[in-house]
Amino acid sequence: MPEPTQEGEDTLGMLIDGKEWSANTGFDIFGPSKTKARYYTDSQVLIISARNTIRKNSEEIEFFIDKVNAARNYTIDSLNPFFQEPLCWQSTRFDPMTNDNQSCFQAYYLTKNDSGKVNISRLDTISNIVSGTFDMTLTNSSDETIFITNGRFDLTFQKL
Repeated sequence: MPEPTQEGEDTLGMLIDGKEWSANTGFDIFGPSKTKARYYTDSQVLIISARNTIRKNSEEIEFFIDKVNAARNYTIDSLNPFFQEPLCWQSTRFDPMTNDNQSCFQAYYLTKNDSGKVNISRLDTISNIVSGTFDMTLTNSSDETIFITNGRFDLTFQKL
């Protein structure tokens, strides 16, 4: 798991049910993949996504934080604030992205019964750096739950 930093090193790591998971830059069926953050300055929405492409199947996490305007604690949103419908790719999720085209059905989502929080320790809108920690509980369509703990990120973000 990456060391906790606040320099924009484009790292993200976490424990999933106690097992280490780190994002990496690699290639998968979609081409190059990397950890990324997008910050919508007018609406103050931060979207963080990352992939691990070393394992047999790529895995991806993506989460949404609304009203981001300072270094402080936030609640993770279950849906992308720009969309009103809970579609697969517009929801906070951890996706095993299996190769059988059933990815959306196997993904774990932040449901109304789950929780997610993030502590942004650095939000630098001049250097485009966001760093912090996160935890969340996610559930799949079979009501299986995963616990994401000790999450940390140190990212440069794209302003939109």
